[in-house]
Amino acid sequence: TTWIDTREVEVEIRTTDGLGILRTTVPYEVKWGSTISLRGLGENAVGSYSLIKDGNGKLQLHSTFGDNSSRQYLNVHPNFGNDVYYSIEVFNGETSTYQYEVTGNAVIRDAINGFNQGNPLDVSAGNIIKVYHAESRTRSRLMVNEVAENYTFGTLFSYYRVTDNGLVPIKQLEAEAAPQTFNLGESADGRNLKELVRNVRVNGTVVDASEYEVSLRSEVNTTLIDTREVEVEVRTTDGLGVAQIMVPYEVKWGSTISLRGLSNRTVGAYSLTRSVDGTLRLHSTFGDNRANLDTQVHSYYGSSVYYSIEVFNGKTSTYQYEVTGNTSNRNAINGFNQGQPLEVSAGNIIKVYHAESRTRSRLMVNEVAENYSFGTLFSYYRVTDNGLVPIKQLEAEAAPQTFNLGESADGRNLKELVRNVRVNGTVVDASEYEVLLRSELDTSLIGTREIDIEVRTTDGLGIVQLTVPYEVKWGNSIIAQDQAANSDKTVAVLSLTEENNLPKLTATQGDGLDSFSPVASAPQAVFYRGDLTSPRFSLLTNNLTVDAQTLRSNWNNVLRQNELAYGDVLSFEVFDSAGNNLLGNKTAVSRNEQLVKEVIGHPQAFYEMTANGFNLLRINQLKVETQTIESGLTEEELSQNIESYLSTDGFDTIHVTKFIQYPDTSKAGTSNGIIEVEEMLATGGTATYNYTVPFIVENSTEWIDVKIPKKLLFGTTDVNKGMVSSPLYYIENAGTRNLKVSVEEINITNNTNNLELLRTADADPSAERAAAKLRMNYKTSNILVDLYESTPNQVVAELVPNEQTQFMIEGQYFGNYQQEVNIGLDIRYRFEVAS
Repeated sequence: TTWIDTREVEVEIRTTDGLGILRTTVPYEVKWGSTISLRGLGENAVGSYSLIKDGNGKLQLHSTFGDNSSRQYLNVHPNFGNDVYYSIEVFNGETSTYQYEVTGNAVIRDAINGFNQGNPLDVSAGNIIKVYHAESRTRSRLMVNEVAENYTFGTLFSYYRVTDNGLVPIKQLEAEAAPQTFNLGESADGRNLKELVRNVRVNGTVVDASEYEVSLRSEVNTTLIDTREVEVEVRTTDGLGVAQIMVPYEVKWGSTISLRGLSNRTVGAYSLTRSVDGTLRLHSTFGDNRANLDTQVHSYYGSSVYYSIEVFNGKTSTYQYEVTGNTSNRNAINGFNQGQPLEVSAGNIIKVYHAESRTRSRLMVNEVAENYSFGTLFSYYRVTDNGLVPIKQLEAEAAPQTFNLGESADGRNLKELVRNVRVNGTVVDASEYEVLLRSELDTSLIGTREIDIEVRTTDGLGIVQLTVPYEVKWGNSIIAQDQAANSDKTVAVLSLTEENNLPKLTATQGDGLDSFSPVASAPQAVFYRGDLTSPRFSLLTNNLTVDAQTLRSNWNNVLRQNELAYGDVLSFEVFDSAGNNLLGNKTAVSRNEQLVKEVIGHPQAFYEMTANGFNLLRINQLKVETQTIESGLTEEELSQNIESYLSTDGFDTIHVTKFIQYPDTSKAGTSNGIIEVEEMLATGGTATYNYTVPFIVENSTEWIDVKIPKKLLFGTTDVNKGMVSSPLYYIENAGTRNLKVSVEEINITNNTNNLELLRTADADPSAERAAAKLRMNYKTSNILVDLYESTPNQVVAELVPNEQTQFMIEGQYFGNYQQEVNIGLDIRYRFEVAS
C-alpha cells in the first residue's frame, strides 16, 4: 500500500484441521484514505503522509509514495535548491514532538523514505500536524473522500488535528487578549465580544473580524469595583479554528450614584446601564464595599431613614426605596427592587435623599465623586441614554405680565416673567437662572393670552417649563376708526414702543379688526423731523378695497425701512371713501387705556413721539383771522407787528417766529402772508409750522382825520426869570381808527438872533448867554420831546377815535432879558393808523 494502485494478492485458504488447502488471487485497490498529499515539480507526489489506525487502536503517520510510481528518482523541486520546500511538524498541545524538513534538491525517494528514518510515526488523537509548503496554494492538500482539498487558507501553512477517524483540517487560530473596562452593573450582553480580543491570526496571518466569533466561557462580574479575568473562546466562522484565552477586565463606577454611610463605607451604589436593545436599568451594586456588608448603614440614625431613592416620570412617582440607619449594608443593597435591576426611561428624574448629603451623596463623574446636592438634603439626576445627568430641581411660579400693543419681548427682562424661583426647594437669586421664550409673544391684538417659557439655571443643571399668562393693552396707540357716523370700529392702529432706546412704531390689529375685511376708512400718517412742511415719509391707504391685514403689512414694511427718533412728529388724518377729511372725528389716541378723541374739528393730529408716549402738539390749532393793514407798510414794519397778525393766546408752548411770505402792501386790496410758528417739544427740540394769513390792504390816509393847531406860540420875560411857557394845545383823533402820533422832524426856520438850543440832558450854562432848553410836554402820555434839530422820530401818543392828547412848550432861557430874541421852528408830525 505504498502507492495508489490496483493489485492482486495471492491467498491460501486452509481448513482448520489442515486437510484442505486452496490458493487463489484476490484483486485489491489502494486508495488515499486520510492522507496529506504534497506535490512538487511537475505535480509529482513528493510526500504522502497517511494516518492509519491499526487493530489495536494505535495511530501512526505513514510516509508513502502516493500516486508516484515512476518518478521517484527526480528532485522534489530543483528551483528551490537547498531551501526547505516542505516540512511536517507534530504538536502535542503547544509542544513540538517531531519535525521533518525536505529541501527542493532532495530526491523524491529519499524525501519519502527519510520520514522518521523510514518508520511510521506514532501519533495520538488530539495532536496537531503543521504542514509548511513553499507552494501551498496549489500543492499542499488533504485527500478527503479521494478528492484533494486545499486547507492553507491563503497561507504557507495548513493544520490538521489527529482523530480516531482520520485527519481533520483546522485553522491554527491565535489571538491576544484586549483588556476591557466594564461599568458597575453593566452586562456583557451589550458588549461586542470581539472587542475582547485583538490581533487574531489564522495560520499566522491576521484576519478580519468577520472571519471569527467570540463567546464567553465564564461570567463577567460587575457587582463590585475590581480587576478580574474572564475566559473567552475564539472560533473561526467555519469552525476550523478554536482558541481559548483569558481576558483581564476592570470594573469602574460608570454612571453611578454613590451613597456612603458610617466610616464612609458604600451603603448604596445605583448604576445606570443601557442594554443592546436600548433598555435603561438602574442596578443596585456593592460599589467598592468588599468586606463590610453585614455592618449597619449608619447605626446613629437607628430606624430613621438614612437615604432614599425615588424615581419620577414627569410629576408622577413610579418607584420609591428607603433605607434606615440600622439596615445592614447587604440588605440595603440587595433590597432595592427585590434584588432586580429597575427599568427606567430617558427623561425620568431620580430624586436622592441623604441625611448626610453634603459629604456622602455623590455622583461618579469620570470616576471622580462629585456632590450635586447644592447645600440641600436632596440631589436630582435626569436619566439619559448616555448616563445620569445631575440637575437642579428647579421650580418657579409664573408672574402674569402686561404688554402694550406692538411691544416686543426683546426689550423686556424675561426674568420678570417668573417669581419665587427655587432650586432643590430653596429660593435663589435671579443671577442663578435665565429665562427663555419657547413660543412667540403676540402683541398685535388686545386681549389675554399665554406664552411658554423655559427657566434654566446658569450652569444648565436645572430646567423647568412654564406657561405665563399675559394681557395686551392699548399702551401708546393712535387709532383710525370706521367712517360710519355711529361706528367706532377699528380700521388701523399705530402703536408706539421702544427698541434699543429708540422709538418703534408698529401697525397692529388693535381690538380685533377682521384681518381680511376691507378697511372702512382711509387713514394716513406723515412723518416729520423739525419742519412740519417737509415730510420724510408717509403711510398711505391707497383705496378702501385693501384688507386690514394687507394695510398693516404695507405700513410695517415702510416703517422697517425708515429710522425714527424721539422728537419726530407724525401727522395723522382719516378720510372717508369720497376723500373727505373726517376732521378728527375718527381719530383716537389711547390715554390710560381709554380711547380719546382729542383733535375733533381739526383735519390733522400732530403727535410728537416721546419716551412717555404720544405728545399732542397744538401747533396746527391756532385760529387764523383776516387782518387789515395799511398800504405802504415795510417788511420791517410787518415783522415788528407779526404777533398781532396771528394770535397764540392760550398756547403757551407756541410762538410766532417770522414771515415766510410777506403780504403785498404796495397797493390796496387783498394779499396772503405766510407766517411760521414754532412749538416747543417735550423732548427739548422745536417743530415749525406755516399758516397762510389773509390780509386786507387799505389806503391809510382815508382813515386819518385829525385836529391840530397850526401855530404854536411860546416865550418868556424877565418877570418869569427865563421860564419858557406856552398855552395848552391839543391834538384830537377825529377819525374812526386808532391813530398813532409821532414827531417826525424838527427844523429851525428863523434864528436871526443866533439862539443856541440845548437838550434837556445838556448841562445848564454857567454864565449868561443866548441859549435855551425848549421841549414839548405831552401831558396825556407824559412824554417829553426836545425842540432840537437832531431829535429822532418819536411816538408821542396813540389815540382811539375822539381822544385828545394835550401838550405845551416849556423850558428855560439863559440870556439877557433886556434884549428881544426870536426863533422860528417847523415841527412835522406823522399820523398813522394803529394796528
